[in-house]
Amino acid sequence: MTELTFDIWQFVRLMVHLEDREEVGEPSALLADWRDIWEPLDQELAQLHEEDFDAYSDMMMGQFITVEEVEPGLAREAADALAAVIAELDGMIAKAKDAEEKDPLTFERGELSALKKKILKQLR
Repeated sequence: MTELTFDIWQFVRLMVHLEDREEVGEPSALLADWRDIWEPLDQELAQLHEEDFDAYSDMMMGQFITVEEVEPGLAREAADALAAVIAELDGMIAKAKDAEEKDPLTFERGELSALKKKILKQLR
């Protein structure tokens, strides 16, 4: 078992990816296992987005979430899902028209890549 810590935005990116995959018929053990963490967080973020955008931004970019006692198979699924998100970002970066469009994607890619490497290192 391992403990995984995510910036809130990283966790959101991961879980939205897993939801999108589930919608096209690719079930996720990770999404099923973490649904009780994800759904309240998603609802809170949606409410903040509507009512207090500054608090929403602070939560997304300045707060963390830790998932304790993650089984190795689920940690591996998280790393694999992050790899898929990184590949999607690579495609978006390649299509970006200018630095204003490319820079946030490049930042996101770098942070998610570092997170993926950290998870894989924890699995060793």
